[in-house]
Amino acid sequence: MHYVFFLNQPIYLRSGIDIKYFGILTAIMQMSCLLAAKAYKLNRKVETKNLYTILILMIIGVNILLIYIRNWLLVIAMIFIIEGAFAITQPLSNTIQNESIDTFNRATILSVYAMIGNIIGGLSNLVIGRASDVSLEKAIGVCGVLSILGLVLILFFFYKRKKQISK
Repeated sequence: MHYVFFLNQPIYLRSGIDIKYFGILTAIMQMSCLLAAKAYKLNRKVETKNLYTILILMIIGVNILLIYIRNWLLVIAMIFIIEGAFAITQPLSNTIQNESIDTFNRATILSVYAMIGNIIGGLSNLVIGRASDVSLEKAIGVCGVLSILGLVLILFFFYKRKKQISK
């Protein structure tokens, strides 16, 4: 899901930000990823399922807002939120994967998960790229729809997991 960087440049251009500031803006966005270092504190206070759901809902909401916002400061703030929320979900995903695998072939299963994630990411990038050929708003809308699909799948996973634990 590296679509945020893919979308940064057209949004910045559309918002009137000079291209010479892209390096600085990219550094600022990477700083938001440092927030993930404190994700474990959030995870202690809020159940993993709730935190994951809140973060994905934030990403969905910000994607919807990005379709309509033209102010460059707000665009930067919105992308900062997306980058930070995404960065926090990464250690949560790793924790969930590690807790759900209890077989002898743990490394193989983690490799399969990574491969499936890369395939889905590649296909998502193709779909977002096609949508961006039409318009930036369509591409951001596709990102929102993909995020909604991700939320549905995550909620389904937690539902199935809860059912298995209760057996």
